[in-house]
Amino acid sequence: MIPAPSLAEFAHSSETVGTATRTVYRIGASGPGIVLMHEIPGITPQVLRLAKLLTQRGFQVALPSLFGSDGEEGSRLLDGEMLVRMCVSAEFAVFAANGSSPVVNWLRGFCRRYSAETGAPVGVIGLCITGGFALSLVLDTDGLVRAPVMSEPTLPFPLPFTANASALHLTPDEQTSLQARPPPCLGLRFTGDYRCRVERFDAYQRLLGDRFIRIEIVSPDPGQHVSAAAHSVLTNELSDDPGHPTWAAFERVVAFLHTNLANLG
Repeated sequence: MIPAPSLAEFAHSSETVGTATRTVYRIGASGPGIVLMHEIPGITPQVLRLAKLLTQRGFQVALPSLFGSDGEEGSRLLDGEMLVRMCVSAEFAVFAANGSSPVVNWLRGFCRRYSAETGAPVGVIGLCITGGFALSLVLDTDGLVRAPVMSEPTLPFPLPFTANASALHLTPDEQTSLQARPPPCLGLRFTGDYRCRVERFDAYQRLLGDRFIRIEIVSPDPGQHVSAAAHSVLTNELSDDPGHPTWAAFERVVAFLHTNLANLG
């Protein structure tokens, strides 16, 4: 596996959409644009590595900083601290079934800006807490967001006595719009992941029909060195072994993005 790049390899700028200003990191000088949304606890070295891998496959990548300390390695303590912050954040409605997080509106505005910057529609990848955002961003962006990739979408978080395992982090109007004109969408998860259970992927399948392409990697799988706790398909668990299922999943993501972003103006 290529080593994780440092933040110094990324250009960065402050981007204001509405009243919120965020740092956005960019890498890659040509090719289709990809907006990569990071996971908890933030823009970790593993997320930076994914961005660099995408540039090696012909993309340019924008990586907005949504929370956390940029470039910091994750840990159980840091993950837990950031999880608590997400639960009380006004921008992340983490328990909302049939609801949407306000931060999605900022991301929509940035996607329009990045599309103008690259001169073409852009693809989007969401990871974990931002996984479902990738599908949300297809809406209300004037066709400028294509090829959503949802890796282990974990929202909404479960609540006691609820069926949130199958709930989607989309408003009823968003679900109606998506069902009327379902976009091609790629989803990834480990089969043993309790944070992104099969019921949620079944719900996406009902919503999008055969436009939803699901990649589900068996876990645990000792033969492939996949643990029962495996969660982050494209970052923490990503192997550079060409025969490993996570690497095969990454290759599917690359092919999906190229196919759906080719020759779009």
